Amino acid sequence: MNRKPISSPATATALAAAAEWLARLQSTDACPETREAAERWAAASPENAQAWAQANALWSDLGDAAEDPRVIALRIRARADLEARRRRTPPST
Repeated sequence: MNRKPISSPATATALAAAAEWLARLQSTDACPETREAAERWAAASPENAQAWAQANALWSDLGDAAEDPRVIALRIRARADLEARRRRTPPST
């Protein structure tokens, strides 16, 4: 595992967004449109692409740990937090 450190708030923001996309894609109700939207987001900038690659590599590195009940509980909590943020944030026009 040779990951680049988080070096700026912009990078941290991209990593947080990549983690949110990954959480959406792990959802049981993820659809092809969600996958396409995540890929468009990743392609929108080199920073997004790097963050997307790092998030996916980390997910892959988890391997069997992804099925650990504690990890599943964290994923459920992350999705709930994401949904709560979406409800608090008015849609952009």
